[in-house]
Amino acid sequence: MNERKKGEITHAKIEQTLGKAMLDPKFQKMLFSNPERVGKELGLNESSIELIKKIDPRVFTEFTKNLDARLKKDAALIIFCAAY
Repeated sequence: MNERKKGEITHAKIEQTLGKAMLDPKFQKMLFSNPERVGKELGLNESSIELIKKIDPRVFTEFTKNLDARLKKDAALIIFCAAY
């Protein structure tokens, strides 16, 4: 597999992981309490796991709450996010 394709797969995995963490509070708690274990279980590479470790869980939670309030105002956006 070429490097560009690897990068695209890694990028997609980290997007999916953070997206799930935004929509699933239980998963969010697991991810930030043990990013190494959860990241490995999901097949994330070391640089992706290190990226997650750098995220402040409080800031992420606050961002998610603010985003959630906005999503509730736009049902079409909720459907899009859930499908993604």
